[in-house]
Amino acid sequence: MKNQPIPKSYRENQKFRQAFPDKVFELGTMLTLAPRECITYQGYPVDTMYYLLSSIVKSYSTSKDGKTMIYAFLKPGETLGDIEFFTNCETLGTTLAVTTVECIVLDVVKYRDRLMNDVNFLQNSIANLGLKLVKSARNHTINLLQPVHVRVASYVITVAQDGIFQSSITDMAELIGASYRHVWRALQGFCADGFLEKSGNMPTGSWTRTIWNDLRRRYTLYENHQPGVPPCQ
Repeated sequence: MKNQPIPKSYRENQKFRQAFPDKVFELGTMLTLAPRECITYQGYPVDTMYYLLSSIVKSYSTSKDGKTMIYAFLKPGETLGDIEFFTNCETLGTTLAVTTVECIVLDVVKYRDRLMNDVNFLQNSIANLGLKLVKSARNHTINLLQPVHVRVASYVITVAQDGIFQSSITDMAELIGASYRHVWRALQGFCADGFLEKSGNMPTGSWTRTIWNDLRRRYTLYENHQPGVPPCQ
């Protein structure tokens, strides 16, 4: 992890100024994380909130018997740690950087009193928490109904970077709640249909934007889908 001052380009970016409270830019610092670096650990106390500036992170929970399940992919403009901050609960899940991630970090222990008395911060946080609740409810319902190939297609589109999809099939199967065999069969089907091209022994993606859109249309996927499942329209 590497902390540094927030660059002017981010401070003046209107997209992030609208998405994040003013106090984030006043009190926070920028953090850069390497691919697969852990940001939060399930069951640990929360002392930091993270405001994503680039790339995506995935959050997953692990049951007592060791099974894992993705419950969120967060993208630039979204926040991590707000639920735990307001409920004073331990971290809900483990969060990993998918690729190199830049984010603003805010020490919520040090600044808790200032944040809780800042109207702009509270209003922004309430709006974000409401959106998270709506997405969670919709996607949880859909996740119970969609077949494996739809969840795999959604995962591929979410995780792909610069037109390349690379992932451990074992990890993917655990994270979307499917067997290795079913995930492998779905990936093989995507290759046969021309959506993915194999690289060595592992199906990895190498496709144009047109094929990407074809995959999304085939399985009715949308830009704002959550991991492994398409969202409600």
